[in-house]
Amino acid sequence: MLLNVVPTLILLVIIKYRHKLFEQEWDVLKQRKTWESIFYSFCISFMGYSLLTSISFYMLDPPTVHKTQTPIMIIYSVLFSPIFEELICRKFLLNKLSKYINNNLSILVSSCVFATLHFDVTSFLGYTFLGIVWSFYYKKTNSIFVPIISHFLFNYFVILIQSVKG
Repeated sequence: MLLNVVPTLILLVIIKYRHKLFEQEWDVLKQRKTWESIFYSFCISFMGYSLLTSISFYMLDPPTVHKTQTPIMIIYSVLFSPIFEELICRKFLLNKLSKYINNNLSILVSSCVFATLHFDVTSFLGYTFLGIVWSFYYKKTNSIFVPIISHFLFNYFVILIQSVKG
């Protein structure tokens, strides 16, 4: 029961302290360069994830598992998880690690944490790649909205493709 309430409480805290959390990042969303970065990060992440996951599935030969998608799971994966995962792995973890270790290593570590949080061995490389791409674009634009929106789009298209496949 507590796990059901936690995302809502976190979202309320984010809404309450949004100006402190995102300071100047709102202004970055008005720039064309930011939207280009969102587009590029989405395209690169989608292609790279697809390729790496296909290779992993081929090499590991996992059993086929049919995941049931309920409406609440779809809403959570498209709306809530990108916000939580990007705030945790990019905004907080990556920024904290960057203070103590070099930028490339901090990107790699935060991306591996991101991949581990998905509990999917066969897609670990794909999720790590996503983390690297979104971390790079986060650092490049200095806006958490770039990886969040790219993550929204990525999850939306993955669910859309899964629903079309059946």
